Amino acid sequence: MQQASEVDPVGIRVAYGSVPKEGGTFTFYRNHRDEFRTRGIDVRCVAVGTESNSLWNPSYADEGCVRLAPRTWSLRRQVEAFVSWCEVEGIDIVVPVNSRPILASIPHLPARVRVISRCANALHDEYLFAATGLERVSTVVALTPRLGRDLTADYAVDPGLIQLIPNGVDTERFDAPPRTSTSQRRIELGFLGRLEHRQKGVLFLPPILQALEGSGVDFHLSIGGQGVDEGELRRELAPWVQSGQVSFLGLLDREVIPGYLASCDVFLFPSQFEGCPNALLEAMAAGCVPICWVIEGITDFIVEDRVTGFLHPLGDAAGMASSIAEIARGEVEIESMSARVQEQARARFSLAECARQYGEVIATALSASPLVDAGLPISRFDPPAWLLRRLPWLPESLRRSISLLRRRLRRTT
Repeated sequence: MQQASEVDPVGIRVAYGSVPKEGGTFTFYRNHRDEFRTRGIDVRCVAVGTESNSLWNPSYADEGCVRLAPRTWSLRRQVEAFVSWCEVEGIDIVVPVNSRPILASIPHLPARVRVISRCANALHDEYLFAATGLERVSTVVALTPRLGRDLTADYAVDPGLIQLIPNGVDTERFDAPPRTSTSQRRIELGFLGRLEHRQKGVLFLPPILQALEGSGVDFHLSIGGQGVDEGELRRELAPWVQSGQVSFLGLLDREVIPGYLASCDVFLFPSQFEGCPNALLEAMAAGCVPICWVIEGITDFIVEDRVTGFLHPLGDAAGMASSIAEIARGEVEIESMSARVQEQARARFSLAECARQYGEVIATALSASPLVDAGLPISRFDPPAWLLRRLPWLPESLRRSISLLRRRLRRTT
């Protein structure tokens, strides 16, 4: 792991490859931008090309969001537009994330520009993105130990390039009193996220409640979010919806999420894979006691079992139900655990701590000599073949319908 400098940069301009829309990549930009600005770091969210700009949601965009080459599918012209914009805007740091045009631009960036990669999820494409253009990369930020280990073991990233920096959350915004004993009242369970099973594991919720039913615990589960598996989830939870034990809240506005989390005693987190999940960090900042599957190097990095939450093997619905029952009966002192959860969130996952660490990485990158003499001219444009592979663009609603149809066909064959 790199040792970062202690110098905070001032007046630094950063281009961050993302699109204003729902999702963790943009959430990082939205959550951290103001904190970065207090440290003299101006981060711009840059969407390049037709495919990225087709996902642009105006309700998410702010004055730092930039649209480039929105009407061209040509990767070369997208690269030209981005490199030209970087020169005009005096960009110091480029963080490509998962933007193919920005990744393809790395060899062509001016020599003064430094590149910092950021690996945000345990997926093959995310690892490929983070390991692209390493000859120009100053640092590869891994959000959790698992991501760093996978990058070095399977994607030929030098361990010396990797810096571990988890996501940050606005702990003041989510601050709430520690939870009181549930032994004499109904325990409030919460789930917040995309209602899809492949990653978020929402179809584990019915068997968890089924296992909880036999314990005699008085519970209520409120579910915030939308997604491709919402219909199936509603069908499987219908008996508990009818009894008033489960409520679907729909997609929650950002402004109401702190209040929602403050109302939950326990946060159910049945994800099957993640990077460094914002929803889990926000729930912890609000004092919710998290109950998660073990995702090695990720959830066990964030949550300490039976100290700041509970960890169970993937799919162990009975284990999750048992932890809920322990809390509900007062066998676990929820007030002290809730307070420990918040304390850890403030110490490890605050926006200020996250921005401080990124500031050090940026300062280190800018203090080093340029890694190359000059950016390649666009006449030598020759991106990796995998960057050129792209499925034809489809509206998100149609992609969701196709995904749901495929899942149903698999279950009937």
